Amino acid sequence: MSFIVKLLERTQLTHSQVEDVKPFIYAHSKWLDDELELDIVLTSSNLPYRGSLKFSDIRTAADELDQPYEQFFEECKKALTTNMGLTGFDYEVSSSDSQTTSTTPEAVFKLFKCSGYETLYLDIPLRKVSNCFSLLDAAIEQTSDSSSSSVLGKDSQILVEYEKFIEETKSREAKMLKKFLLLINEKKAKIEELELKLEKTRGRRPTAEKEDSDTDEELEQVERDDREEEDIYSGPTQAMNV
Repeated sequence: MSFIVKLLERTQLTHSQVEDVKPFIYAHSKWLDDELELDIVLTSSNLPYRGSLKFSDIRTAADELDQPYEQFFEECKKALTTNMGLTGFDYEVSSSDSQTTSTTPEAVFKLFKCSGYETLYLDIPLRKVSNCFSLLDAAIEQTSDSSSSSVLGKDSQILVEYEKFIEETKSREAKMLKKFLLLINEKKAKIEELELKLEKTRGRRPTAEKEDSDTDEELEQVERDDREEEDIYSGPTQAMNV
């Protein structure tokens, strides 16, 4: 994960300075699995520097200050990734007074915590780099990634809302279909009941009991059934003829 911030560099005013010009440090920090990479540009000199620090060195600094590593690490990270700096911390880049070699840094980035008294938290050795546009490239890349993440996040939210809408629509359709089937079954049962009553009123057997037969015995049985039904319904039938 990488961060690009602007930090106020602490400095001492000299008598030759006409006005208070605040120097800043543009810092691009990249937090890898076991290492911190740092690219900075100083507004006071327009010089770009690059440095790195192992997390094991941060652990050593925490042990020397008798502080829990996790808490110390998060505090340092927050101080280096907060725009305009974290309250209670100072930032300084000091150049080497002696002649630099392959083993000595050209400058050192220092992180101080100032809470009643000054405590040096981190010092990161730096070397000048020829590419002064690396930090600008990182800023453009980070801006592009942020825009893409924002669009993806918006699309994801829209997708979630769409899926929720589909589920609610299907649920409503299922409920309506269930009610429709119940209504159809009720209507069907009512129609069958009315048809049965109508057939009984007309003096016939229900259609469900009718069977085609050409045998004499079945015909005789039908005639007997008709006579019995006429006897049963003769009262209401006569009343209707009056």
